[in-house]
Amino acid sequence: MGLRNRYLYKGYNIFFITTTCYNWYKLLSINNNMNLIAENLRYYGQQYEVSILAYVVMPNHIHMILDFKRGSDRIAFMRDFKKYTSTKIRKEIELHEPEMLKKYSIQRVNRNSRYGKIDLTNCL
Repeated sequence: MGLRNRYLYKGYNIFFITTTCYNWYKLLSINNNMNLIAENLRYYGQQYEVSILAYVVMPNHIHMILDFKRGSDRIAFMRDFKKYTSTKIRKEIELHEPEMLKKYSIQRVNRNSRYGKIDLTNCL
């Protein structure tokens, strides 16, 4: 599809952003996590002077349409929003459904034992 009416958005910093849970795990529908996301989105929107035009929270991902004012730092906004929100979601899961953490825990891989030792000295 063509970019019709694109002139309407000149001068704006509007972005469609999607962020997902690791391996698409359905962590956002547990307990009060959707409300927690909405509260944090409003808070960081005010902190970074970002207009929240629209958002939708699904069980395993979030879609957002955000307008970043001139001088707003999109990367810092996303970094702080995701870091704080993920910590709060983890605490909610630990408090209300601790057995879910075992189900969704990430298996750490020991590179030396599973894949053999990797020599990176000649990679430059």
